[in-house]
Amino acid sequence: MYNNQEYISYIENHETLTKYQKKEFINYKNNEYKIYQNKTSNVQIASLINYLHDVGDILKIGNLIITFARHIGSKNAYDLVKVVTTNKLQYDDEIIEYIYKEYYYNESHKQHIDNFKKSFLLDKVSDWDYMLDYITFKIMKLKNVDSNFKYLDIGCGNGKKTMTIGKFLNVNVKNIYGTDVQTWGPYKKYRSFDFNFRLIENNKLSFSNGVFDLVSVILTLHHIESLHEMIDEINRVMTKNGILMIIEHNTLSDDERLLIDVQHLLYSIFTDKNKKYLTNPDFMNCYNYLEWEFIFKQHGFTNIMNEMLYPQLENRLKYDNAYFGLFIKN
Repeated sequence: MYNNQEYISYIENHETLTKYQKKEFINYKNNEYKIYQNKTSNVQIASLINYLHDVGDILKIGNLIITFARHIGSKNAYDLVKVVTTNKLQYDDEIIEYIYKEYYYNESHKQHIDNFKKSFLLDKVSDWDYMLDYITFKIMKLKNVDSNFKYLDIGCGNGKKTMTIGKFLNVNVKNIYGTDVQTWGPYKKYRSFDFNFRLIENNKLSFSNGVFDLVSVILTLHHIESLHEMIDEINRVMTKNGILMIIEHNTLSDDERLLIDVQHLLYSIFTDKNKKYLTNPDFMNCYNYLEWEFIFKQHGFTNIMNEMLYPQLENRLKYDNAYFGLFIKN
């Protein structure tokens, strides 16, 4: 999606990276896709589990357990990892079938899920409220939100995050806009919202030039095939010096890329009930925060902030390595 040599030159000349950070970013770029298995290989799950087990990365194994636990509970997630690492299961389709047979249709399955969710909630605010409250706080330090302030959320899904951001910024609902494709994942039916909604058609945003003071794109960019065309569209509909906020997976290694693939696979099969996902997966191309910074610079944006997302006060990183970036349109 971009010129590799130009990106490496961008790293080498970056003003805020140390020499060791530059070395690591270049090393990752030169060694990516060495252990990565593509989404139709049918071996992504076992490849990821066995790799993390072999290298003994406790933190990443923890993220892996959380990824599975969201669907089958913590106890079953630990059990599944043990089964896979003893070579009893090798292929994605047989692992999914094993999950259905051993855990998903088990009477105790719902209790395992409830226990897992309770361990994360503990009477706190929701993770997304916590994170969006922090991000909008940062945005208000950069931009005055007055009665004419207009906000657009691209890939708005069910609209909950759109309305949350609008509420936290105190934007009048008539100035809140959302846009999305006709159908994607769980969104297969007509959607109605309290805010203004328009469809994305032919990768075009159906808005005039220079309308929006703030545009957000939350966990959506990695699903857009014509990425550069869409970024040009984002630039077109924004006001000069407008703020762009993105939330994306910060993938810095092949195993992290695999983890995000597995996360999407599990969500599609167990939440969206799309059993065809194994043979017909969604398009997905993840980048790290520096790659996003480089890509947006090519389209007339200046990066002003990159931070990893913490879903609660105790500095527990989001298990899917989510981060947010803020950009100003030049």
